[in-house]
Amino acid sequence: MDLLCESRQTMVEPVTDSAANSIAALERVLLALWVGGIAVVGLVVAPVLFAVVEDSRQAGDIAGAVFHWVSLLALGLLSALLLLRIRLSGRNRLLTDLRQWLLATALIITAAGAFYLAPQMATLRDVAAGGWEPGSAVMIRFQWLHRVASGLFMANTLIGVLLLLMRPGRHGA
Repeated sequence: MDLLCESRQTMVEPVTDSAANSIAALERVLLALWVGGIAVVGLVVAPVLFAVVEDSRQAGDIAGAVFHWVSLLALGLLSALLLLRIRLSGRNRLLTDLRQWLLATALIITAAGAFYLAPQMATLRDVAAGGWEPGSAVMIRFQWLHRVASGLFMANTLIGVLLLLMRPGRHGA
């Protein structure tokens, strides 16, 4: 039994200080790409689209497509960040590493937005293709989903900024 435990422990070699520094630097770059991407799209691109494009449905369609692609990029970046974090802090700290929890939370929020909220909103936009009927169930549901998506977007942005401000040490927070 002890031999089995020893072989499992030695399967992943410890991270050297030099490798830890390289991983931390890569983590900062990936974080900056993720946070910068979502911030630019959510705080610049979407508002500009609705200000410049006269047809709000068309602006919404374009914004939805941009958010979709940024979400896919974010899922890749967050997955890589989480794997790097696990590698850096070690498997024995999975439950105590705050950075891992924040990254996992951001990954779940992004996946929920991309694969649950966005498709539902797109379906409701298609249902209301002829125009929104004020006070209709479709409009109310769309507005509710949009508020939830906006709140989750802001939560993810705050998580990203917090991660950027935290010292990316070997053992979490």
